[in-house]
This record gives sequence, C-alpha cells and structure tokens, in this order.
Amino acid sequence: MTSIFTRAAIGLGSLLTNALHGFLGFGLQTEVNESFATLRTLSWGSGAPTKEEPNGSIWIRLDASSWSTAIYQRRSGAWVALGNYGSTGLSTDVIAESTSGSGVTVDGTLIKDGKVAKLSNTTGWKISAEFTGTGSAVDVAHGLTGTPTGVIPFITELPSGLGSGADITVGAIAATTVSVQATADVKYRLLSFG
Repeated sequence: MTSIFTRAAIGLGSLLTNALHGFLGFGLQTEVNESFATLRTLSWGSGAPTKEEPNGSIWIRLDASSWSTAIYQRRSGAWVALGNYGSTGLSTDVIAESTSGSGVTVDGTLIKDGKVAKLSNTTGWKISAEFTGTGSAVDVAHGLTGTPTGVIPFITELPSGLGSGADITVGAIAATTVSVQATADVKYRLLSFG
C-alpha cells in the first residue's frame, strides 16, 4: 500500500541562499519523492520578490504599503501580486459578506440580500415606481431630476393567462415624464439615466 505524506522540508543550501538574500522561507513537500528543486516555497521579506522559485510559491511582502502588493504568487515563471487583478478582473463564483447582514460593497455600490441598495453615478440613475400597462401610450414619471439621456423599461410581472408575448415601447422623453406603451396588465419599471 502506497501512502503520500505531506511534510515540510527545509534544505540547508536553500536556507543559506535565502539568508544571503535577506529573507527566510520554507518549502512544502507534498510527495515523498519530490525533489527539493521543485518545492513550492512560502517566503517573506522586504520588497517585491525577485528570486526564481517554482510555480505556486508564495511571497509575503513585509513592507507593502497596500493590499495590492502584500502577497505574490509565482505563476508561469513570473511573480504576480495577488491583489492586482489587472485587465482580466476578479473571476469567482461567489462573493460573500464577512459580517452577517451587512452585504458587500462593490465600487461604492452596496449589494445586500439579493438587491442593489442604490444605483447611482455622477450622471444619475433612477429606477421608477412600478406601473401597469394599459395597451395605450401614457405619460409616466421617470423619477429623475431633469431630462434623462435614456430610459430602459423592464418587465416586473406578466399577467396570468397572457396568450402571447408582451411589448413595452418608450416614446418621447421629457423633464419629468416619459411616454410608454405597454401590453395591458403587464407590470413594469423604468431605469432612467442622465
């Protein structure tokens, strides 16, 4: 029966080399026959990492001035700051609140209990009250101060027994109202932006 033991290994040569470079670390051996040359390392010290290490190695920068440069990981032969997501952004399946009931804030916008608490930017956004379609064009309040640049309608509820699709058409936009024609009994809201 073959067993795989996880154990920490410190190589004397690696220890001396690290001490000469001004930092100290250790390697993690995950397989009994794994070579010291391929051990992923956990090291720490001042400045950005420069030493070549196996992919998967971690560097903790003790003099970091911000989170974006505090922890580095070796990927594809290069050190990457874990707080710097670059142009690819953050890719995850879940963002969870760390304090129960507080929600999460993304770029100043609070998301809590499945809802966006406010939708705003420097030009202004507003989600209107809910309206019910009459089948005819009617003027409804968009809720934005001043004439919006655009208005996007969205359906919030379809009537039971609706035999075919529902339509919403936006017409003339004025300072306080917008002309909307929606299928009878379809409930909708407007997203207005300036």
